[in-house]
Amino acid sequence: MAKEESLDAVLRPYERELAWIHYFQSHKNLFLKIGLDAGLTIDDAEDAAMEGVLALLEKDPGSVTNPTQFIAGVIKHKAADHFRKLSCEDCDSNLIDASVDTEISVAEEVSIRQFLGLMKEVVGEEGYSVLFDKYGLGMTLNEIAKKQKLTVNQVFYRLKGASKQVKKAIKGDFAFKQ
Repeated sequence: MAKEESLDAVLRPYERELAWIHYFQSHKNLFLKIGLDAGLTIDDAEDAAMEGVLALLEKDPGSVTNPTQFIAGVIKHKAADHFRKLSCEDCDSNLIDASVDTEISVAEEVSIRQFLGLMKEVVGEEGYSVLFDKYGLGMTLNEIAKKQKLTVNQVFYRLKGASKQVKKAIKGDFAFKQ
């Protein structure tokens, strides 16, 4: 009959991993809060926190001086990757490209210019330039981002904010931007 090993002997090769699992469990709420503060859902925050712990386990034990900061960094990078991926997938597909009619009369052109001038007052310079590039020139969000030296996410949120301002202006309860 084989001699039974003690629990300590069985767990000894996994001491480092068990210590980090205990560390993660004791700091889990902090890591979830970091993920939630970064805009992730609770499930995505848990996944990002776990990926941080797994990345920590792959590191040389002596190379990480602050494990909390290391895991928080991984969580923040995972959140940024998540939103970059969303902006690439969803932005262009959710926003319909407007086609520009090139055959317009002089009166229509004057009306359009007056309208655009009013819109600049409603949404401000930044919002107007994004709206004009998107709907006036028919540019994609990636093209606008490159032109204006912004991230696609920034372009998306400026476009979204300007669109909300335009909707308010159409409904009649708007304030002019200063």
